Amino acid sequence: MSVRRLHDVGKSGYWYLAAVVAQLIKYFMGDNASLAFRIPLSLVTIAVSFYLFCLFLKDSEKDSNGYGLSPKYIRHDGSDVTVVSGVGSMAETPEA
Repeated sequence: MSVRRLHDVGKSGYWYLAAVVAQLIKYFMGDNASLAFRIPLSLVTIAVSFYLFCLFLKDSEKDSNGYGLSPKYIRHDGSDVTVVSGVGSMAETPEA
């Protein structure tokens, strides 16, 4: 679900993988690693986690991105929808 959310905001799922890998490294190294290695790794983990948190709160892209349209802006009948003004007010995309 996290990767899909990242795709909605136009980011790659590798951002989530970076957070998971950093956590796994911290977990497996435990107290065996030197303090000079644990502190930077902890800072990287915190920074990536904060960045992901901000991306998860960000509104989806209204236009199509490299991963397709966000499900938020697709009607159940398949036609595209765009936000006109305000939160939640929508109108159909004009037909060409």
